[in-house]
Amino acid sequence: MAFFVSGTDTNIGKTLFSMAFMYKYGIKNDFFYMKPFQSGDMEENDSDRVKSLVDQKNKIHDPLYTFTYPASPHYAATLEKTKIDLKMVNQFFKDNQDKKILIEGSGGLLVPITENLLYIDIIKKYNISTILVCKSGLGTVNHTLLSIEALKKRKINILGYYAFGKKDTLGMDNMIYIERYSGEKFLGFTEIPEFFDKDYLRDFFTDNFNLSEEFIKNLK
Repeated sequence: MAFFVSGTDTNIGKTLFSMAFMYKYGIKNDFFYMKPFQSGDMEENDSDRVKSLVDQKNKIHDPLYTFTYPASPHYAATLEKTKIDLKMVNQFFKDNQDKKILIEGSGGLLVPITENLLYIDIIKKYNISTILVCKSGLGTVNHTLLSIEALKKRKINILGYYAFGKKDTLGMDNMIYIERYSGEKFLGFTEIPEFFDKDYLRDFFTDNFNLSEEFIKNLK
């Protein structure tokens, strides 16, 4: 099955989650990674970061679109005078909705792909189960619950939410409150790694990133 990794904001940890999942669980469970729209750093984009960690080029799909300006696909495409072909976008999601693939979004759920299409519209159309990545600290309860409400309103299956940040009393209380109030599953909590080189991250994720075996089995 495919599943979608979205966030409650930009720079929230979606790529960290994707890297950790692909390294620790994805390759051995035959998952592919794909970020359909990439923008910003062209020297080392998110696909490159995942690829460098897992060392499996055949497990990383190329993006559908790559933009140099760090913005939503809609705005970046407008600046770069590129027209996003929705037929191609829809064909990708249609072809891959039943495959074992982690699809990483750009920013949050309501990020515009085109003038009339949001990321969440595609998730709904192709019935893609979703993991929500959030931060642990101040503001996360509001942002995470709003994102969960947006998914529930559209009857999108939520696999759970995963947090990155400090494991202090505030962070733990936030995670407990979100789970209790939303009824959605808290998947885990990892602090932000101190370094981002490949060898360090491999050791860090091995020791600190954990998902239950039951959860992984449900993705098969």
